[in-house]
Amino acid sequence: MIGEIVLYQLSAFDVAQINGRPFANPPDRSLVHEGQSVPAIVTADWGVSVNLHVLLDGQASYWATACTNGDQPGQWTARVRSAVVAAPRSPGLPTSATPA
Repeated sequence: MIGEIVLYQLSAFDVAQINGRPFANPPDRSLVHEGQSVPAIVTADWGVSVNLHVLLDGQASYWATACTNGDQPGQWTARVRSAVVAAPRSPGLPTSATPA
């Protein structure tokens, strides 16, 4: 689990902490809102909860601690990965490149 990227839903407390920070000049991040899903890296796994390094849009980041799995603000969920579908090949094209 440590090192995995998950999606974290920002809580009202998180939003107050993040948006309450003074902005750098130029601004170092975008404003956030409650319930917004943002990527986060799991930094500690306590079994029933995890600590997260939350990645924000811009240069800023945020640490969320003791987060449980779920779909409510203040909780994290696993990322859903979609299958990659290869585009059809045109007839007559080689299937792999060979060095000249």
